Amino acid sequence: MVYRIYVEKKPGFDGEAQGLKHELVELVGIKGLKALRLLNRYDVEGIDRDLFEKAIPTVFSEPPVDVTYTELPTAKTVFAVEYLPGQFDQRADSASECIQLLSQGERPSVRSARIYLLDGELSAEDLEAIKKYVINPVEAREASLDTRDTLKMEFAVPTAVETLNGFCALDDAALENFRNEKGLAMDHADIVFCQNYFKSEQRDPTITEIRLIDTYWSDHCRHTTFGTILNDVKIDDEVVQAAFDRYMALRAETGRDKKNRTLMDLATIGAKALKQRGILQNLDESEEINACTVKIKCDVDGELQDWLFLFKNETHNHPTEIEPFGGAATCIGGAIRDPLSGRSYVYQAMRVTGAGDPLKPVAETMPGKLPQRKLVTTAAAGYSSYGNQIGLATGQVAELYHPGYVAKRMEIGAVVGATPASHVRREEPQPGDVIIALPSTGVHSNGFSLVRKIFDLENNPDVLKKTFDGMDKTLGEALLAPTKIYVKPVLAVMKEVTVKGVSHITGGGFYENIPRSLKAGCCAVIKKSDVRTPVLFDVLAKEGNIPERDMFNTFNMGVGMILTVAAEDADKAIEILKANGEDAYRLGVIGEGSGVQLV
Repeated sequence: MVYRIYVEKKPGFDGEAQGLKHELVELVGIKGLKALRLLNRYDVEGIDRDLFEKAIPTVFSEPPVDVTYTELPTAKTVFAVEYLPGQFDQRADSASECIQLLSQGERPSVRSARIYLLDGELSAEDLEAIKKYVINPVEAREASLDTRDTLKMEFAVPTAVETLNGFCALDDAALENFRNEKGLAMDHADIVFCQNYFKSEQRDPTITEIRLIDTYWSDHCRHTTFGTILNDVKIDDEVVQAAFDRYMALRAETGRDKKNRTLMDLATIGAKALKQRGILQNLDESEEINACTVKIKCDVDGELQDWLFLFKNETHNHPTEIEPFGGAATCIGGAIRDPLSGRSYVYQAMRVTGAGDPLKPVAETMPGKLPQRKLVTTAAAGYSSYGNQIGLATGQVAELYHPGYVAKRMEIGAVVGATPASHVRREEPQPGDVIIALPSTGVHSNGFSLVRKIFDLENNPDVLKKTFDGMDKTLGEALLAPTKIYVKPVLAVMKEVTVKGVSHITGGGFYENIPRSLKAGCCAVIKKSDVRTPVLFDVLAKEGNIPERDMFNTFNMGVGMILTVAAEDADKAIEILKANGEDAYRLGVIGEGSGVQLV
């Protein structure tokens, strides 16, 4: 059963509603709007009535400032807005987590919507203008006001993927028309490059291939191509050629001749050369660094200690422009992520934004763009929302308003972090090192989408009560086994043994997770017969007819974490792990090569 509740701020606390009304009247020009109320709607499925009632004053509302309704209040005009399917709904997700904390049971399904109650003489054009202002079609849509029978969402599964017949034969003009018709993010040179590639393949691409490339080359994701290896470089421009020649000379000077040529290497070679020449001092370098790191002396209660100072910036110009809240949130999130990966504490942040005049009437908005006021205010909320979740202080905010930013927004987040140098250990697995497995308790929290599909749980929930051959518990009990946490046993090992690599076997299984702890030129060699695979995974493979490689590329297969140690330390490490409650065992060895070799 689906339960529904509406939540509204009490008069005096409804600043958001009053602010929006002011914007709609003054900026959008809806002079007939006399009153506006905002309500948050929550639909909940998977709990009983008692728990729902208990959650109303504790999860969905704050009684001192909120009023709740079981029925939608009346108004002259009413409409609702919800996130698009697949778009992350933080409000609903947080509510679901809080209900689970309250019940100590399963997480329920929760969906939220924003309800707009409008009073006044509003024309059809006025209402359309209001909806255009409050609904960003990139992330949201108008929602139904009807009650729901279920929160389960049905998605059409395509039976065939369209092949773009004739793509390779298109001329320049036709290619440009194709790019515009499909709304692709790539430019004309990109689509020509794609065409030439598929010509070399002597086939036309599928629409999925084009969409995948377009996403990969988007303004948001293009930086991932910085790691692309540059094998065959041909340059027509003399100035560019001279710059490339200087780059190659610097590679020789810094001893990087045998490393892959990439755009990232080209971008960072200057700093490496300056350091080698003694000009850039105290720069910290390693294979793992993803934020600029400098060695410093830090005064700690009168004692000078060796510390690492880290700083990182992230730009999210285009993502913020099309989805202000999420774009700005992940902008600061990306900046925070990298110093954290360097084991530092992030202390301070700054934000620099560039936008057009947010006070201009919405009618002057450039076609295809969000109103600047909407963009500015929503992006600010997204940035602060993410930063506030980790208690990050933003000490400097610079907002630049200039007509030049109307066509292209600027969004920059930057952070600084620091950590004692003694807290950062960097080891590299070498050929001959031993891989030690720490057993999992089951599927943990990864691969459940495939599990649901294998057993068709939505339509066949009773299968959870079945005990399959070889299992000592029901399927439901096996699947719900708590995810194991390995912090204490791993720390115990690290106190006495040099651990060279650690990989948590999560989504992506063996093939994606184990290589993350390996340096270039090394691979993990594992005998399949040595993997202590619980019966549950055999059942999953059999019932779903899942190929072996897909099993090892989706599930942990009974291995929740692996540690890599020197061969001479393996027995001691296993002994310590067993003393700390882990039935650890030798899983494999490090060899020469790449990835994972299951033999």
